[in-house]
Amino acid sequence: MEIVDLSKSTSDDIKDIINRTDKYVLIDFYAFWCEPCIMLNPVLDELANNYSENIDVYRIDVDKNPAVADEYEIENVPTLVLVNKEKVLGNIVGYNSYDKVDKTLQDIVNNKINT
Repeated sequence: MEIVDLSKSTSDDIKDIINRTDKYVLIDFYAFWCEPCIMLNPVLDELANNYSENIDVYRIDVDKNPAVADEYEIENVPTLVLVNKEKVLGNIVGYNSYDKVDKTLQDIVNNKINT
């Protein structure tokens, strides 16, 4: 799946996207000048491909859409936020390897399923 940039979308548009899908939604809050954000791009591409049946991946530039970043209480970039039907299930702050992000996503999803 291609990663869709929602930087120009309103909060209501984003909520609509999240609520229309039965999948989990992973939002990458980033900034174009952020080196760790750039380093995370290949990890996100791999996640989007490997989890295409279960997770939709989106990106939001915090400089272009500070209102949505504030709504999700983003203080650092990159921050990955996993959402299901507008409920934030967890987040991952900073650059992390594919293996670490993969394990964290699995832990978050399994914890939600088991609770």
